[in-house]
Amino acid sequence: MDPVGSSALSRYILAGGLTITLAGVLAGFAILARYEARPGPSVRVPQRCPQEAAAKLDREKPTLFLFVHPQCPCTRATISELDRITAQGAGRLAIVVLVLSEARLGPDRVHGALWDAAARIPGVEVLEDDGGAVARACGVETSGHALLYGADGQLLFEGGITSARGHEGDSAGKASILALVSGGAPACASTPVYGCSLREPTP
Repeated sequence: MDPVGSSALSRYILAGGLTITLAGVLAGFAILARYEARPGPSVRVPQRCPQEAAAKLDREKPTLFLFVHPQCPCTRATISELDRITAQGAGRLAIVVLVLSEARLGPDRVHGALWDAAARIPGVEVLEDDGGAVARACGVETSGHALLYGADGQLLFEGGITSARGHEGDSAGKASILALVSGGAPACASTPVYGCSLREPTP
């Protein structure tokens, strides 16, 4: 083959390789985008605070329960948003974080980075949810699911406080909770939850 033909062939092969690589990269981004935007399953949450959680219900102000899988990477953003809710809520709500505790996880994983991050937020109570009993009673299946119950035990809001998996920033859930504890009208009473399953092993 003459040098000109060889050079042209090389360019075609290089162009083809770059096209395949670019297609792979774009496909990867598309898969990631779909994953980030895919919420957990819809569930039916009790309209009245169930007995399993009622002992932690504040009788003078709303109580926000947040359910967490200790190994869910998506929930790091949720804890950051919880910190912002606490700061902006200015003591107008009680907050209880319930971290899934199971034998397969072990104490080091249960009391890991997410536990520590939640515990550092002033006024937040962090507890183990042994075997996920409270989560089941509340109908919760996804890490990052928040339930806001009034002092009378009536459900005010349920859902996520991030707009996508692992994304910090403004969200309808956070805005609705802050509106409710400030005496305003919430944008919505329910939002999708973006996080890992509380029932399945998490990498």
